[in-house]
Amino acid sequence: MNIKTFRGGLDRNFSYLLWADQADGAVLVDPATDEGPVGAALKDLGRELTHILVTHTHSDHLLRLEAWTTRLPEVSVLGHSKPVNPHLPCYRGLPDGGEVAAGGWRLRLMETAGHYPDSVCWYAPAAGTLFTGDTVFVGRTGRTIGSLSDTGALYRSVYERILTLPPETVVYPGHDYGPAPTATIGELQLGYSFFRCQNEAEFRSVMAHYERTRQLGT
Repeated sequence: MNIKTFRGGLDRNFSYLLWADQADGAVLVDPATDEGPVGAALKDLGRELTHILVTHTHSDHLLRLEAWTTRLPEVSVLGHSKPVNPHLPCYRGLPDGGEVAAGGWRLRLMETAGHYPDSVCWYAPAAGTLFTGDTVFVGRTGRTIGSLSDTGALYRSVYERILTLPPETVVYPGHDYGPAPTATIGELQLGYSFFRCQNEAEFRSVMAHYERTRQLGT
């Protein structure tokens, strides 16, 4: 899988452009960053953007969606089957486990509620890549401080879904919050307490400790 990463948006957001050498078209994961550099990359590649994959409907991840759909009204925008924001342009929901063939790859939607009810990850088994949005970052999970967040659901999403994938799977998060832009699932499990909890109670304790220390600036 060819992946070009774009950093920007409202808070060190990542957008990802995906394509395969042997296929036409390209895919954008989270239209969060300025469309100019993405458009320039597409022009250099001689490709058209055919799909936009949404990891959840928080506005910072959709910052440039309207610009893209205005420019490309035929583009397919895909995400959770029951988005919190149901009025997104060109949007079509997929069920949990639903797949899309785009940019020469098959990408599978995995529902991963917790940070937000419509959070999903996009998994490309053949490429060993997982686009996690705000569910998992390099170093920690997403936060659950919002009114629609659910720490128990996040625990189940992380431990029953994401951490059961092959340890060599590379995680591509929705923000540049960690010590590196990407990491494998195995590296996350070895290096960070968020991914080594024995049960939900321990996970809640780790999450609470993070919020306390974050507020103290330590």
